[in-house]
Amino acid sequence: MSVLDQIPTIMPGAVVNAAASIGRHTIVNLRTMVERDFRNGNFIYISPGAAIAGSAKNRGMALIRTEDAILPMIEVGQ
Repeated sequence: MSVLDQIPTIMPGAVVNAAASIGRHTIVNLRTMVERDFRNGNFIYISPGAAIAGSAKNRGMALIRTEDAILPMIEVGQ
């Protein structure tokens, strides 16, 4: 596996704010907002238009659907 295979994909129009952590093999899709202090595991697909609040956590192996909102201090994923 090459290093490029592990780099997250951030699509045009997505916003990833300061201090957010995006894991390996993650796709952050169009019009997605990822706020500060979000902790993201590996193998995540964030659909277009999703909003993830600060201090939320995704433990990995998850699909965040179109227009989903993950509120602060909420933990999702495996």
